[in-house]
Amino acid sequence: MKKLLLLLLCIGTLQVQAQWTLNNVINFDSGDVLYPVAINIDTQHYHHNQWQIGHPSKSVFYGPYTDLNAIVTDTAHPYRPNDTSVFTLKMPGNYGATFEDLSFYYKLNIDTTSYGMLEISGNGGATWLNLLDTLPYHLRWYTTPDFRHSTTGWASATLNKSSLALMPDTLLFRFTFIAGNDTMGKDGWMIDEININYWYTSGIMPPPDAGLCSVYPNPSQGNIYVHTDFAMPCLARLRVFNMEGREVYQTNSLPSDGHIYLPLPDGTYYLHVSSSEREYSRKITIAPKYSVWGNDFHI
Repeated sequence: MKKLLLLLLCIGTLQVQAQWTLNNVINFDSGDVLYPVAINIDTQHYHHNQWQIGHPSKSVFYGPYTDLNAIVTDTAHPYRPNDTSVFTLKMPGNYGATFEDLSFYYKLNIDTTSYGMLEISGNGGATWLNLLDTLPYHLRWYTTPDFRHSTTGWASATLNKSSLALMPDTLLFRFTFIAGNDTMGKDGWMIDEININYWYTSGIMPPPDAGLCSVYPNPSQGNIYVHTDFAMPCLARLRVFNMEGREVYQTNSLPSDGHIYLPLPDGTYYLHVSSSEREYSRKITIAPKYSVWGNDFHI
């Protein structure tokens, strides 16, 4: 059985840096303490939710991918028609590291009117984006999954980030199974071996957020000062992303005095500044213009 947290240290020669990989595995088996806090089967909004965790014993789903258990749309019976079932995956704390990828194995045994859906939220579930329609935060599919057709055996899905990805503090993934009107007794959707990976670098080369970078005032009303330890700030690139991962502002040169005006609506954003030397990310807030900073009072 894979360990819940597997910390691998990849050490090169005595040169510049080391890369750490933190691997979280959810396999729904005994000793897996992560899934009770990371997985939520939503019976509050979906009272007839068919997702269950256990050993599958059906005509097609007769065993999990590894060990004993998986998460299945009913472990023993065909899925009910004309129903919707949902569970969410909350990414565990990133331990100061950067989200790298999410992968899992799945089986589908469905009719032509049923399908699965995977969505993402970076703002605590206020809004959701279908990951088969759009990919925020510079995410990308290593292998694009197909949740609308039955699989032949186990299939895998891997979602990873590009080097430009800027991630929110908390990511939520929502797995939805929408059952159509067929009554032929199909097995539904089964998922197992969910892997969540993080990575960071350390050693002589500082990690992306090490060093000196200050953004003030924060909160601001759009006028900010960005000061870094870059040797040539005029060659630095600054990008701002909203909470859904969309770029809303960018400039390819930092002013000599560091002053920048961000013509953006009130809200929380991620500021990313980079040069050939290193890069930094900072969360910033643009507040209403009627704010009393000295008293930390906001209207």
